[in-house]
Amino acid sequence: MLLTGSVGELKRNGPRPLPLAFSLLAHACVLTILAGERPIQLPKTKSAYEQKIQGREQKLVWYHFKEKLPEVKPTQAKRITGRCARK
Repeated sequence: MLLTGSVGELKRNGPRPLPLAFSLLAHACVLTILAGERPIQLPKTKSAYEQKIQGREQKLVWYHFKEKLPEVKPTQAKRITGRCARK
């Protein structure tokens, strides 16, 4: 039975042929389906100018940094009372 053959014959090197053929066939089918599909059309994104500035050009304030900049102070924060106030 088990002792009639040599021990080296029971070991097989490499993958088994049937699962390998099935895997190659499955992958070939998936690639064929994907290759036949239309390309994905992503919506064109707007540029940063179109998103943030366009239509509001008159509200922009341009400063020349070679000249003295105006004095700017932060607004006074409202005082919060209650348990959540920081100390």
